[in-house]
Order: sequence, then C-alpha cells, then structure tokens
Amino acid sequence: MLRKGIFIGFFCICLISPAYAGGGWVSKKGQGYYKLGFSWVENRGYYGSNGQFLNSLNTSLWTTSVYAEHGLGGGVSAEVFLPFYTSHTVQGSDAMGVVLDDKAGGIGDPIVGLRFDLLNKEYIAISGSVSLGLPFGQATLGKNGNLFTGDDEFNQLLKLNASVPFGTPSLSGFGTVYVGFNNRNDFFTDEFHYGIESGISLLKNQMWIIGRVNGIEAPSSPDLEMATNGFINSMSFVSYGVEVSFKTGKKTGITAGYQGLVEGNILLIAPTYNFGIYLDIK
Repeated sequence: MLRKGIFIGFFCICLISPAYAGGGWVSKKGQGYYKLGFSWVENRGYYGSNGQFLNSLNTSLWTTSVYAEHGLGGGVSAEVFLPFYTSHTVQGSDAMGVVLDDKAGGIGDPIVGLRFDLLNKEYIAISGSVSLGLPFGQATLGKNGNLFTGDDEFNQLLKLNASVPFGTPSLSGFGTVYVGFNNRNDFFTDEFHYGIESGISLLKNQMWIIGRVNGIEAPSSPDLEMATNGFINSMSFVSYGVEVSFKTGKKTGITAGYQGLVEGNILLIAPTYNFGIYLDIK
C-alpha cells in the first residue's frame, strides 16, 4: 500500500504559506485583502523507502482556496485561509507492484487567526499573530485509505512578524522576517517556523515581484517518523518561492507563483504552482 507520508511534504508546501498579505502590518478597520487561489502539485514518480526513484506512479494534489485578511479596528485584523476543495489523485503502481488508480476530494484544513499590532512606525511595523489549524479535512480517503484532504490534526501557531519599507515612490519595496512556534496535537511533534520575504514594485506600483524563503524545524527521531494515520509527524524542510502580482484595476489584481524545496526530511520533492485573483481594499 502506498504510504501517505510521501505526500505530506508538498501538502504542507501548499498550505504553509498562503501568501499572507500583512507581514508586520495590520489592516485598519474596514480594510483588507481577499484572494481566490488555485494551487497544484503534479509529480511523475516518487522515492521509495530505499531511496530509489520510481517513475511508475503519478500523483497530484489540486487545491482551490480563499484567503481573507480583514481589519477589525483597534490594531487587530482577522485572517482566514479556507481550502474549500482539495483533490488528491494517484495513478500507476507502487514499489510493491500494487496497481493504484484512485481519486478523492473534499474540504481541506482551514486556518483561522488574529493579527495584533505591536509597533507601527514609518520605518518598521511589528505584529504578533495566533492561528489555529482546524482538522476539517480527512486523512484516510480512497479505496485503500491512502488519499487525503487534511492531516486530521489540530494545531496552534504563534508568530512574530517584522516588516520594513524601503525605496522611493517610483520604486518601492519591503522586507519581512518572522519566527513562530507551532504546537501540534496527537502524535505530531511541535515545530519552529521561520522565514524571510522581500518584494519590489515596478511600473508605478502596478506590479510586484516577491521572493520568499520559509523553513520548519522539528525534533527528529526514528520513533517519531510516522503517526498512526501514515503522515510524517516530525517534518523539517526549507522552501523557496517567487510570486508576481499585477494590478488589473484600482483594487483588483492577479497573482502567479512557484514554490519548491531546498532540503528536508521528506521523501517526495515536487514544485507547487499557484494562481490567484485578489481584491485589495485600502
């Protein structure tokens, strides 16, 4: 039977960085950023337990999601990431020669949270945030129970975000750093999150190019590699990504991005592609 653990890497890549708009800045009351997004991973092959690459199995994960950040006033904004439909597909045969042709879909694991304004100066903005990962998705779908839309685990992520603006009105930019701690339940290990992000504007702020590096570090132990539902429960990796955002109107625009892995203790390395349509109310 194909282990779900080989997919957890790109599943987390799809969900770990849903292009948060705030960084160190918190939306003012009535303002916000709202995005309809599509992301997909498609891999022709996987790495077996002995490290050998097998190209006999095709896998894909498609997610349609909504991200919203809305200012509540008083230096607080609400954030919601809802993967309202995730489709997971496998086709081909695994290392044991078992033929697999299966597909499952449904709601994924939503993330809801609040962002708090800690410091807001002209030259720097610092915010704290708390996010809850809700186990709405299912971890054992399909004919063999090896497909999923979520990891069936509740977690709480605390983050500290700092952002600085730079440049001129004709060529502006920003830089952001963050650190966080993710408390995970059941058999999953806690995690330390970190990342950097930088963007520059072009065409009189009509276009933005943003680069990101994100990382997760968790304790590693042979006894903590797999949870009972088949997911890797002690995962560490470093990912990178680039995103292009282009305004199509005063408040509307489109985005396109790519995200890949630098290193990690996962068995499958496949890039993530995403596309989005957004509404930015200032």
